[in-house]
Amino acid sequence: MYVNNCSFCGRISGAIELREIKGSYRGQFLLGMNKPGRDKAEYIKCVAWNEVAQNIHKHMASGREIHVSGEMSARSFVRSDESYGKDYYLTVGVWSAGPRPTEEDHQSSRTTSGGNVGVKKPFTPIVKAGNF
Repeated sequence: MYVNNCSFCGRISGAIELREIKGSYRGQFLLGMNKPGRDKAEYIKCVAWNEVAQNIHKHMASGREIHVSGEMSARSFVRSDESYGKDYYLTVGVWSAGPRPTEEDHQSSRTTSGGNVGVKKPFTPIVKAGNF
């Protein structure tokens, strides 16, 4: 059994970046998560590859609720002042989306983030497994 499998639920923060790199597609986005009783959100960098990246880019947008599972990784780097840093990110293998808000939901919730706060609809999964 492989134990490096993490799952998170939150909202996409900002644009979903999709790039083609040597014939492969790489998608990147920030996942924002609010802890109960806290005013500040915590963010995790998420990376997806190929068909998973293309589907997230096509079906999701900033503010949408997303559930992701995958492998946590760390990357070491050297800053411009020559100090060392470490960057953590989730390589998404499986994802699913929250309900897409309707016009009626927009009028009742009036969110500015483009999200679907207050929407009480059943969860509709859009799942694509990746190779991880």
